[in-house]
Amino acid sequence: MGTQNLSSELECIHTVEQGSSNNLNFSESDHFMGLPLSDGSSTDGIKRDLDDDNLHLANIKEVGGIYESDDWCDPLSVEEFDLEDDWFDCKESPSIHDEAEDEGSKPLYEGAPLTLAENGCPIFKSSKVSLWPLFFSINELPHKRRFLKENLIYAGLWLGSKPAVGTFLKPFLASIKELQDGVEVYAQDKKEIIIVKAVVLCGTCDLPARAVMLNMVQFNGAFGCSHCLQKGCSTSTGKGSVWTYPFCMTNPLGPKRSHEKMLSDAMKVHTMQMKKPINGIKGPTFLSSFGMNLADGMAIDYMHTVLLGVSKKLLHLWFDTSHSKELFSLTKLLDNIDMRLTKIKPPHFISRIPRSIKDHLGYWKASEYRAWLFYYSLPALKGLMNDIFFEHYALLVEAVVILNSDSISVNDIKYCESLLIQFCYLFGTLYGDRYCLSVVHGLLHLPGVVRNLGPLWVYSCFAYEDINGKLLHMVQGTKKPHLQIANNLCSLLKVPELLQNVSVGADTLKYVKKLSLKKKPASRTEVIDGFISVVGRLLQCNPESDLLPLIVECIGYKPQLFYKFLRLQLNDMLLYSSDYKLVTKRNSYTVRYLKEGVTFFGQIKYFLKCTKCCSCSAKCMCSSDYLAVIKHMNSVAESIAANCRTTLKLDHLLMVKNQGDVFFHIIPVKYIAELCIFMQFENPEESFIAQAPNLLESD
Repeated sequence: MGTQNLSSELECIHTVEQGSSNNLNFSESDHFMGLPLSDGSSTDGIKRDLDDDNLHLANIKEVGGIYESDDWCDPLSVEEFDLEDDWFDCKESPSIHDEAEDEGSKPLYEGAPLTLAENGCPIFKSSKVSLWPLFFSINELPHKRRFLKENLIYAGLWLGSKPAVGTFLKPFLASIKELQDGVEVYAQDKKEIIIVKAVVLCGTCDLPARAVMLNMVQFNGAFGCSHCLQKGCSTSTGKGSVWTYPFCMTNPLGPKRSHEKMLSDAMKVHTMQMKKPINGIKGPTFLSSFGMNLADGMAIDYMHTVLLGVSKKLLHLWFDTSHSKELFSLTKLLDNIDMRLTKIKPPHFISRIPRSIKDHLGYWKASEYRAWLFYYSLPALKGLMNDIFFEHYALLVEAVVILNSDSISVNDIKYCESLLIQFCYLFGTLYGDRYCLSVVHGLLHLPGVVRNLGPLWVYSCFAYEDINGKLLHMVQGTKKPHLQIANNLCSLLKVPELLQNVSVGADTLKYVKKLSLKKKPASRTEVIDGFISVVGRLLQCNPESDLLPLIVECIGYKPQLFYKFLRLQLNDMLLYSSDYKLVTKRNSYTVRYLKEGVTFFGQIKYFLKCTKCCSCSAKCMCSSDYLAVIKHMNSVAESIAANCRTTLKLDHLLMVKNQGDVFFHIIPVKYIAELCIFMQFENPEESFIAQAPNLLESD
């Protein structure tokens, strides 16, 4: 039987099996609401009445409306990468283009590949009632705009215990099929009506939700991995047992699951009416009806697997007093590590300053585990942790950072695969097989997921968890929380349409925009170009005499007037200078910059506006040059892994040793490349610089 026919048959089976309330045990606290993706005949919006409450919901910014908006980003203008050599983003699905070629149909607008996201979160501390929202995001949108409320597709909400997937997803099946057949929209750039076809390209969720969506056993059961057929085993913990996945020497990554095999197992469970799962598959899943590849299309979310899974477990092993007699324990060095950690002053793109492990580890958020893994941990542990454990942990850091990069080559993926195999191979030996849990095993499949779907940040659950938090804030009491969320969500989704259809003044639009912003925007004094702006006051000044020759050398003339300013908006970066004294717990002035094509690191002292000759005020529009005065780190920088016995690179972490006197570089502000994390501990002659793996994902 062909895969397509099998999927169609399973669709019908699943509708009967899990779509019927006779086969489900609902509690009185279970509610679900659907926000269909279209209204059947048009893409002007979606309307639905809910049960007896006669509650009207509308998803205003549906797929067609998003494509027709003026600020839609033309995918063809986005920098493209050769898929044979480089992965950037899971933006498109080959099946869309293949279909267009086979049918000879009207040219498509790169299609509308969607990412499905499902994550549960508790509503009340004293109740088991949880909120399970279902989202679709459009991969064609730039990452920073992909998760704006007007661009995210809210498909439905389940409130109660774990959702019955058949009942929950059944209302969306018709809408998805309609979008897969194609909808006509007006393309602003082409000035013509085109056909947009949508396809569910991948899904992302935490481990419990993934088992629910795929209708398979949970991660702590036999065959609980959704990417391979390793069974795992029960391992004694002394007081009980835990399900583990010891490293398989003969086949670390397999046997791999396939979409066809998962469909076949689901069919066997149904036709034979088996009460036990086959290879972990409990039965049909509605996801097969969406056309998504069940094996390769379900992503591994690194927020839950790596950060809240492996990193959290390692910190527990290192610093919990119950392991104080183990070789890997760092409990005796906790105060030293805490002292190093709390000395770090992160830049503003890291939302939280480092908190003590001893006092606050139990309250760390996922973003804090990310900053620890990417930037803080190796410098804080260097020289204190046993070299064997340090180099073993560095394998994980190196692999996850590379897999989170802006773009990743085929060789990068192979390199990360070898690193993670080494990490998992040694994990049981160093920490014990009892801790080879499903999250550790999941590391082995990260390179394969990146090979299929793109870098880890593309389908990370960080953005969806942030939206979950906003939904939870819509609940103000314990009475009918589902209706509270529905009412508030309806109002939230209605705002973009109202702003488009109602004639309002500039002050009103400015006020509404201000209410929708998470942070107060920087006060721009002067726009240098479309991406660079002066922030704060400009004060006339006379620079130091030893800097004048450097200024003249940089701009080619001797300025008559100088204006000093202390903050600069460069693209999405808000740069501070070390002379700006109002911020003491942050360091947003350590940067990587270019001078004559060579990369340097340094700290911005202040910024200068230089003009040839005029009698205007500081805000004059005469020809001016904007410069950065940078205290160059006259130092020798080498990778933190330079003395390791392994082949690690760790290029994003540099150890800086001061060499000689300090001097300054003068450069145009446009040559500032990126903000870096600066770390200096007990040795003033030695410091560390960390670079972000990508410029798209931020707290």
